[in-house]
Amino acid sequence: MVLILSGTLTKHLADINEAAHDRTVLIVKQMAKQQGITEQLKSSNWLTWLQAMNNIQASARELVFSEIVYA
Repeated sequence: MVLILSGTLTKHLADINEAAHDRTVLIVKQMAKQQGITEQLKSSNWLTWLQAMNNIQASARELVFSEIVYA
């Protein structure tokens, strides 16, 4: 309620959105590296790469939601 009254709600939400996006990108890169998901895999077996990246992105979003959005 304070954010609405002070007129800073939009900025606050934009800051959280930016932080969540940046953290998601970082986690996806780290998890892909840990799991050996490379551009070479993408070119040789794109379906396996796509499945792995979808799983990684879902996991990263779940982590970010619990760390930033729902905190």
